[in-house]
Amino acid sequence: MHILYSGFDGLDLALKTSAPLEFVNLLETGKAFAAETQFDVRTVYNGVTIGIGPTGRQGGYAYTFNTGPEGAIWAVKRPKASDPWGVRIPGSSGHRFRKYPATHSDFIRPLIPEHPATL
Repeated sequence: MHILYSGFDGLDLALKTSAPLEFVNLLETGKAFAAETQFDVRTVYNGVTIGIGPTGRQGGYAYTFNTGPEGAIWAVKRPKASDPWGVRIPGSSGHRFRKYPATHSDFIRPLIPEHPATL
């Protein structure tokens, strides 16, 4: 094995896709309620249970949601044609990057139907 670089502890996965407007509207409502209560708002969208957070993330990601205590944290931008990188999954070595979902899995399709399959 040849080590290209060492010493970093984070790696974000950005997806070149946009969340559907219906989902963004749900995130907007959930974020407002979460900010008011200071707790994640648990809800179900297209059969997937998520927890909507009270904040966004750096880089224009207005919303965050998680897929449970052992799941990934997702960051989502408001859809904008000039910025196709609308979804980000922050990662860290603290959880050994195990929380990244497979982007070709059945999990991402209910949330972002237009996301192209990757292998």
